[in-house]
Amino acid sequence: MSLLDGLSTPTLTEDLPLDPSLAKEKDNPENLFQNTQESSNDPNEESQAAGSDEDEIGKLVSDEGERMLAFVDELRKLDAFGHIDLDLPQLVVVGNTSSGKSSVLQSLVRLPYPVSSDLCTSFATETIIRRCGQFEPPGFEITIKPGKNSDETRANKLRKFKMKFNDMEWNVVHDRLKDAITTAYKFMLPNTGPDDSQFRNDSSRPSDNRPDHGDSAAINFTFRNARNTSRYPLDSTDQNQLSINKGCQSSRRKPLLCEDVMTITVSKQSRGYFSIVDIPGLLRDGASEDVALSYSLAKKYIKNKRAIVLAVVHAADATSNQEVLSLIHEQAANKADLRTVGVVTKLDRVELGDQSPILELLSNRQLSYHFLKCGWFAVKNRSTKDIENDITFATRDENEQSFFNEPPWCNIDKNFAGIGNLKQALSRRLHQKVREEFPVLIDEMRQKLSAAKLQLEEMGCARDNPRIQRIYLSNIQRTYETLTSDWLTGNYLPGITGDHPSKLRYRVEGASDDFETIMCREGLRFSFRSMEQDLEEFRTLEPSSWEQELLNSPGVYSWILKTCKDLRGKEPRFDAPYGTKQVLFREQTVAWEKLSYDYLNKVKQLVYDCNDVLWEEACPEMDVRRRIQAQLIIPMECAITRAYEELEKLLEDKNQVLQTRNPMVANHPSIRDQLVAWNIEDWGRRGREGAPVSAPELANTLKVQGAMRTVLDLRDWLKAFGEVAMWRWIDDCLVQVVERHLLSLRGPLRVFSADWVNGLSDAELDSLVGEDNETKERRKRLEERVITLDKAILDAVKLMR
Repeated sequence: MSLLDGLSTPTLTEDLPLDPSLAKEKDNPENLFQNTQESSNDPNEESQAAGSDEDEIGKLVSDEGERMLAFVDELRKLDAFGHIDLDLPQLVVVGNTSSGKSSVLQSLVRLPYPVSSDLCTSFATETIIRRCGQFEPPGFEITIKPGKNSDETRANKLRKFKMKFNDMEWNVVHDRLKDAITTAYKFMLPNTGPDDSQFRNDSSRPSDNRPDHGDSAAINFTFRNARNTSRYPLDSTDQNQLSINKGCQSSRRKPLLCEDVMTITVSKQSRGYFSIVDIPGLLRDGASEDVALSYSLAKKYIKNKRAIVLAVVHAADATSNQEVLSLIHEQAANKADLRTVGVVTKLDRVELGDQSPILELLSNRQLSYHFLKCGWFAVKNRSTKDIENDITFATRDENEQSFFNEPPWCNIDKNFAGIGNLKQALSRRLHQKVREEFPVLIDEMRQKLSAAKLQLEEMGCARDNPRIQRIYLSNIQRTYETLTSDWLTGNYLPGITGDHPSKLRYRVEGASDDFETIMCREGLRFSFRSMEQDLEEFRTLEPSSWEQELLNSPGVYSWILKTCKDLRGKEPRFDAPYGTKQVLFREQTVAWEKLSYDYLNKVKQLVYDCNDVLWEEACPEMDVRRRIQAQLIIPMECAITRAYEELEKLLEDKNQVLQTRNPMVANHPSIRDQLVAWNIEDWGRRGREGAPVSAPELANTLKVQGAMRTVLDLRDWLKAFGEVAMWRWIDDCLVQVVERHLLSLRGPLRVFSADWVNGLSDAELDSLVGEDNETKERRKRLEERVITLDKAILDAVKLMR
């Protein structure tokens, strides 16, 4: 069964174009608005054949166009197209105030818009005609969208306004619609603001004993005292509020227009989707805000490329009033001039002898400023008296035909006179617009079909037994393991650049480089100067006071001397106290603990970040991924804990075991030997200069005595051993902590192994990767979507043939 099965072909009135003529229009779009003798039928006969006015609502699209629009409506009911945004046909009615826009619109779609000679539309009204569902009763819904400049109080109340009604009988819906539109228009009166006291719940309305259809079986809100106004949309008080006659304008210049938008959605079983917009008329005079807003709204809707523009002009000033045409020509870049239909109204008000300019306009000469490629049409709307007498649209069409049979209007091309011919022209243009946009819909369906198939492919086969579940989990594990090995060796995903979490080896090496740098810069409490600088300092010391001078000066020598004094025990005089080297080394390397933990924490976070990307790549299904990860948290934490325990052991050994076989320590230059050599050199220099050298002086040049010897020896050892120990410490942190416990086969990225998967019981497998009800439902929806879209594409292609 296709989407088109079960859709009844819309019943069309005879004034709409027949399919044979559409084939000719398709080949020659320029002739879309040129009626042929075969399609020129009597509007009066058509209206009578169509039945009641209520049945005429929305009959503005051709047979083929209706089938296409019905197809789109069916698509909207699918979950894949719940928010379809296809460029569907839209009529936009533009004209000066009191030009008869609303009357033309009412005659076209047979909706009871308010019409009055003293009334102008003060806000945009968007009417949407749509096909209701197979089991959905006909009805309507009226809502209001506040403009961007509405104050918050007004905006909130406008948003709350909603009128809705459904009934199995369309004539009942139509009668209620008249009252509802009147109520909504009154509610939208500008400069009064919505007032809660103006509307009430209509629970007091007497029952009509019709079957209830739920909450939608009655209008939610209705206007007080509006029961007898269905034929007169506004009373005299309301008309005065919106009057645009000169007397009103001269006495008051308060803004009357607003940017609020009223949306009237009409659902009928025999109609497809399209929309009509009636906007406020263009103002020549009045409040400056209104004049500017009227033009701004007109430009906004005219420039919409999907809009078919009805430029409505009053016959009395059709040739002198250039505002509408100026706006159309301004939007030439959006091809507004190629999609505009001119409509001249109120020809019965033209004075005798003034008809020639109107006839010239309707002739639509190509070189004229008024030329429109889609042509100019003449219509005669119902007068105020006709509305008061409640004449039907059928009678209106009869009167219009009689009018155009009388001179001088009988000289108008019959194909461009009367509402019936205007309907035919618009029908053809709407049909062409539907056909232009239909390929876009087909492309979108194909994209959605590809997306659905891809999602199904990512989900894999249904996992409803242990064998398939184990295969599914094993595939995830192999992908995870392969990627882990690749990323640890530097074999990254194509196109990945920079500091991406998946580049684990790259990031770990960077962290190790930073650790090395900061250890060299901040790892030692005291830095060592060059031996030449130290010798120069000792040269200036007096033998009798050198110790006190060192204690008072900053630096490593002062710190060593103070430590020796603080630790002094029963050791022989001038020997280093017991444990001095351990204390000096511990204080010299006190920063290593913090720097090492910072390094470990950083690498751990890098592993976590990489693990997240690994799981996203290996297991796209988020729910399954989270369940598996939850089971692996403890093994991963154990692996990371082992890294911290290893670092704690290294820190403990660092201060206890001061052992090394590195020859750099034993062969390190001794500052004490350098000082003796310096003294000998000084003695030789003095001898060459003839200065006598006594025996005690000579002895002192050959040795460094007492505490100074101890300080110098400790300095030599601390510098030599510290350099060796620091590089050994950096290597230990890299190899024994990071590589062994975070990146090796015992690391946290290796706990998700084949052995772990094989060790799971069937029950554990089902809890981890078995499909829950939500996943099963999602798989079912995707499978149904693929089938539905496949059929929909075939049906759409058939419609395009």
